[in-house]
Amino acid sequence: MAAGNLLGDTPAMQNVQPDNMNSMPLRQSSHSVGTIVIRFVGLLTLAVVAMTLIWSR
Repeated sequence: MAAGNLLGDTPAMQNVQPDNMNSMPLRQSSHSVGTIVIRFVGLLTLAVVAMTLIWSR
């Protein structure tokens, strides 16, 4: 008994292949790693200063 016969003569899965066999280009990041690190450190510093001011009162 074939799998195609169980589903009414339709194949269980179709093999779909793209027309273009070239690999997909990777999406470029809009921000460089340096910019992200600088923003992270700045926000972390602001958070620490804010928490220190709240704690000291």
